[in-house]
Amino acid sequence: MQIPGELRQSDGMPIGVLRLMMGVFCVLFSFSLGKSAIRLHRGQERRSRTLAWTLRTVLTGVAASWRAGFDEITVGAFALALLSLAGGAYLEWRPRHQEELDKIIFPHE
Repeated sequence: MQIPGELRQSDGMPIGVLRLMMGVFCVLFSFSLGKSAIRLHRGQERRSRTLAWTLRTVLTGVAASWRAGFDEITVGAFALALLSLAGGAYLEWRPRHQEELDKIIFPHE
């Protein structure tokens, strides 16, 4: 599907650049959505916060695919967003190792 000439630019900026920026935002928002979903599952976060991340992710995903359908930018953004969502969920789900810095700085003599 070819974009008509008058729609290829928006205020002097090519549409492809704007769609690419929306795709990058979609990937970043989906990382935070993954973390928020795990916190919601644990009861550490309100549902409204997770819904806000979901809305941001969906809207930027739709903006990345607007008027072009499923081309390279859209498929790439969606694939990276899914990987980012899984990565954020994994990093929030796994237990963190807390170092006890006071024992490192002040060892027992």
